Amino acid sequence: MSISNFNMLSISIIIPTLNRPLALKSTIGSILLSKYLPLEIIVIDQSEKNIYEQNKLNLKKLNPNIEIIHHFVNFQSSTKARNLGINLSKGDILLFCDDDIEIDNLVLFKLVKIFYFDSNISLIGAYDYENNRIFNKSILPYFIGYNNLFKLNEGHINFSMRGVFPFYPKKELLKTNWAMGFFFALRREYLIKFNIYFDEKLSKYAYSEDLDFTYRYIQTLRKHNMRAYFYNKLKVFHKYTKEFRDQNYDKVFHYYTNRLYLIKKLKFHHFAYIHFYFFNLALLFKFILKPKQFFLHLKAIIRSLRCNFDEL
Repeated sequence: MSISNFNMLSISIIIPTLNRPLALKSTIGSILLSKYLPLEIIVIDQSEKNIYEQNKLNLKKLNPNIEIIHHFVNFQSSTKARNLGINLSKGDILLFCDDDIEIDNLVLFKLVKIFYFDSNISLIGAYDYENNRIFNKSILPYFIGYNNLFKLNEGHINFSMRGVFPFYPKKELLKTNWAMGFFFALRREYLIKFNIYFDEKLSKYAYSEDLDFTYRYIQTLRKHNMRAYFYNKLKVFHKYTKEFRDQNYDKVFHYYTNRLYLIKKLKFHHFAYIHFYFFNLALLFKFILKPKQFFLHLKAIIRSLRCNFDEL
């Protein structure tokens, strides 16, 4: 069916950005080449003032024929930025994406089409084709208890609060109870109806804020017989730009502590704490030949043991 054959749902795209002018320009340029254009693109810009001005100039040069809301804020928090984007949005479907992605020109059409034809779909998540993060490629994590052996072809969250992709699925749509934050879409009306927002306690680098948000949304809508899926026909390339991306202690600390906070908040089984520390200590061995990284992660894990979450 052609794009013009039926009246589909409108899309609002929400993009938080922080000091990545080249990546942001490329991302929005990619979106503007789509066969099906969104109603609006909402950029929540947390950049330094001079980079914000550069972003403003870059977006003006793109000369889009859709509305781009470029909103400057004086905080640095992806959760606050996305919540602001929700409140500014008007579309039927909200698409959350990072500022360093690239899509092919049919992705938005495929996305809105699947929401249009199945009113019981609450959320659609994409795979990361750039980094081959499409499906799990090893069965080993399932046998050692890191992933759930009974959910081979389902997206799920393990006890360490990490999202797990399906294992070599054959279907185009695979059930999931989470989605990765670089690219996922959901129905705006239910966010408003059930008052679901990103947890702003997950501030700063906000690791796992997307996992928490999508999990709560999916679980809420599941009670109303609605389903969430990964859709392997959405070809999205997550570029992982090197702009404003460094590994420091504060980031590593939040990587671990935010996950502990979510284990407590989402009331996962008590075994989750044992699982969390056992596998995180085991994962340290991948840094065994990189002493600086090894001790950076070890220090963060030890500090997380006594964290009361006021440090987030």
